[in-house]
Amino acid sequence: DTKESAVSLRRVEGAYAKGKGRNNPIEAKAVVDEVVRRLKSPALNDKTIGIVTLNTDQQRLIEDLLDNARRANTDIEHFFQTSKNYDALFVKNLESVQGDERDVIMLSLGYGPTEVGGKTMSMNFGPLNKSGGERRLNVAITRATSEVLVFSSFDSSMVDLSRTSSTAIEHLKHYLEFAERGPRALAEQFTAK
Repeated sequence: DTKESAVSLRRVEGAYAKGKGRNNPIEAKAVVDEVVRRLKSPALNDKTIGIVTLNTDQQRLIEDLLDNARRANTDIEHFFQTSKNYDALFVKNLESVQGDERDVIMLSLGYGPTEVGGKTMSMNFGPLNKSGGERRLNVAITRATSEVLVFSSFDSSMVDLSRTSSTAIEHLKHYLEFAERGPRALAEQFTAK
């Protein structure tokens, strides 16, 4: 599906806590804020939601923030319970999201500059750098039936392919380009080859 809203990027001014928490608190809060906004909106809350993170530390942080949001907004609690007509919201990391599908997938990349506003970052993206990382990325982005919302503290221009030989990182860069610019990015990629 290449409609303009099928895949979009939410650029967050976050920072990756490398070595400390191995997470991105600002990005995690942005994800949870968007979940709560959607669940409280009668126009949006009929869509099921799944959250996918690139690592377990970001997953745990989002789960903790969601728990706080659920306590503060008890009216959204039923979205976290599976029923006959509704699949509960889930939070999973890249390596555990296998067969789950939801209408909307929110992908929290977590990685990025180590300080807010940083212009450079490591090309280490955890499981994406491992062998088969491109398959894991493909599984994550194909879990959505109608929309993927990518939360990232960096944009595609910050992914320096000269500093990595990972196929998954190349695919991530191109996917971010698609999220940033829509179908136009596909045509640009095709003509560049």
